[in-house]
Amino acid sequence: IYFVSFVVFMLLVGPWVYINFFNEDSPTPFSQQQNDQESINSNSAAADATGLWAVTTGSQVGYRIKEQIVLRKLESVGRTDSVTGSLNITQLEVNNVLIEVDMKAVQSDNSQRDRQFRERIMDTSTYPKAIFELKDSIFLSPTPVPGKTISKSVVGNLTLRGVTKEVVFFVSGSLENEVITITGQIPIQFSEWGIPNPSVPAVFIFTEPNGLLEFSLVFKRVEG
Repeated sequence: IYFVSFVVFMLLVGPWVYINFFNEDSPTPFSQQQNDQESINSNSAAADATGLWAVTTGSQVGYRIKEQIVLRKLESVGRTDSVTGSLNITQLEVNNVLIEVDMKAVQSDNSQRDRQFRERIMDTSTYPKAIFELKDSIFLSPTPVPGKTISKSVVGNLTLRGVTKEVVFFVSGSLENEVITITGQIPIQFSEWGIPNPSVPAVFIFTEPNGLLEFSLVFKRVEG
């Protein structure tokens, strides 16, 4: 009976300890304003975006999920800077966009959550990469003004946990000081991708059946 009482006590107290002592405030969503502030400080802005651009330092991709632990509502956020990829711009047409993310490298503020993410939820040993490939070209008209943020609708194929689906979403982007920055979010309904619900009822952790894939991508020109 003492053992059972101890188990019940830990199930009730464990989540409380976690949310009050170990859970950090969730990082804020990516925004174009953040990227503008982090871009290189220079007045030599380039208006011509023609060329091949590669993902570079400062890029991040991750997830954002609403969860409830006991009676407290929180957001769990995991991110990684292990991102590669490129895009091409020809005559104000963005094409040949390919982005790959190392899902094994995604980290949150909690190692137990990260283990659940890598094993049960995303099975990163079997599906180590998330991949996005642009399907329809994006037309930049009129010519982008250096430093000015523009918004565009994007259509592409996203592969998560071995499932590839077409996605449509909006991005914000800017070109300044030979740096292109792009931010956005893609809504993900877990069941549509074969992703197990992250909830852990045994310890009173419940999540929404959907989340956001969020990204902040920084590109530098390598050709053109």
